[in-house]
Amino acid sequence: MNENFTFSIAPYQEGMRKFFAFVALCLSLTLGLHPHSMYAQQLTVTGTVTSQADEEPLPGVNIQVKGTSQGTATDINGNYAISVDAQASLIFSFIGFSTQEIAVAGRAAINLALREDITTIDEVVVLGYGTVRKSDLTGSVSSIKSEDLVKVPAINPMESLQGKVPGLQITNSSGAPGTPPVVRVRGIGTFNNASPIFVVDGVILDDISFLNAADIESLEVLKDASATAIYGNRGANGVIIITTKLGEVGQTPTINVTAEYSIQTLQNHIDVLTGPEYAAVQNAINPGTFNNPNAAPNVDWQDLLFESAPIQNYQASLTGASENNQYYFGLGYFSQKGIIPESKYERITVKINNRYSPKEYLSFGTNFTIAPFRQGNIRNDLARNAYRASPINEPFNPDGSFAEVVGVGNILADLAFNSDRETQGVRSVGNFFGEARFSKAFTFKSSFGLDVRYEEQEDFTPIFFVSPAQSNDVTRLRKRNSTFTTWIWENTLSYEKE
Repeated sequence: MNENFTFSIAPYQEGMRKFFAFVALCLSLTLGLHPHSMYAQQLTVTGTVTSQADEEPLPGVNIQVKGTSQGTATDINGNYAISVDAQASLIFSFIGFSTQEIAVAGRAAINLALREDITTIDEVVVLGYGTVRKSDLTGSVSSIKSEDLVKVPAINPMESLQGKVPGLQITNSSGAPGTPPVVRVRGIGTFNNASPIFVVDGVILDDISFLNAADIESLEVLKDASATAIYGNRGANGVIIITTKLGEVGQTPTINVTAEYSIQTLQNHIDVLTGPEYAAVQNAINPGTFNNPNAAPNVDWQDLLFESAPIQNYQASLTGASENNQYYFGLGYFSQKGIIPESKYERITVKINNRYSPKEYLSFGTNFTIAPFRQGNIRNDLARNAYRASPINEPFNPDGSFAEVVGVGNILADLAFNSDRETQGVRSVGNFFGEARFSKAFTFKSSFGLDVRYEEQEDFTPIFFVSPAQSNDVTRLRKRNSTFTTWIWENTLSYEKE
């Protein structure tokens, strides 16, 4: 079967022509409305970069076209020229100044004044009776900020600096709670006292065990002679200057609350002979001392003496400022119990800082800290005797009384009868100041600082008998009160002009 089949494309050619004509029309309209999307307009941008502070030209400012590697730098007069897209953005950056981004927006001339970067060039450190910009600092000074001091719960803020300041040595002379650390800045001195002095808000002190780390704004360690010269021979071993917190002008009231709780445990349990091992050694020295060494008592005096102990640290503060008044109020509670029973330390810290400026050139203020404390003391030889006590001596007799321990005494009896030793008191440190500025370059400041400390110690020992070598036949009660007061009145006139 033969059939002829004919297919004609003529009807479709007309439709294809109309389709391409429509596409061409759309493209022409698009190009007409957005010509720069296909052909970018180039122009040369010129200008001068200066410092906003003194309007001096800045040479070497880096200028980069955003999103590209194209860039240039200002010449010695702060001038620049760069060819860019009319709709591009330029990024201006320079060390010590804030980076700024500027849209070209078709402009051929862009002049810019860069702002100094406060976080780098204007960071100040405290030196003696004044401050200096960190960028201008030439002496050996280490500066520590508040956030680095509160990372470790510690009674004394200096304990938080271990390993953070080059050349600063901090060691603990005792593991008893409340014992201040030994601080060395410039090694061992020649006047029997190698400890540095502490200057807290202008008050010169020998220690800062009363101070709460959360109340500190900054801490500077002055090491070399040029930085410590104004303190005379007292500064020969270094000076540690502490500035406490204060609200910044314009700061809204801010409440900060923190709570910390941790547990202390014995770090290293020293391996000593067990009861059977001790009996075996005694038999080797004196044969026949123990008929059956394996039946000898086995007492671990370390387990009987040491225990887990908590550390609690709670802080609350209010910081703020109005146009004329800056303030800070802090309240802290610190409690540490030692891993040896009856050893403890408790402290409450109240911090009040205030600065009132009725006029732009006149201000008054106070920095005041009051810290009541209580410390429980024990005999220093308890830990040593726990390692020396014989493991075959039971701590208690069958009737429950304390048993005799040959050689070193029964340390549990010492805890029961000789541990009623307590020191309590209060420490107040503060200063009151007035400051007046005149003739634009002069500042007169008068400051009165005061350090008052009251302590009361009590030691009670009752009548007891454990053995002839460990007994007391007369009840003893000892009390001692002491008061220390120091004050300093400083008047300074400062001249500062750039």
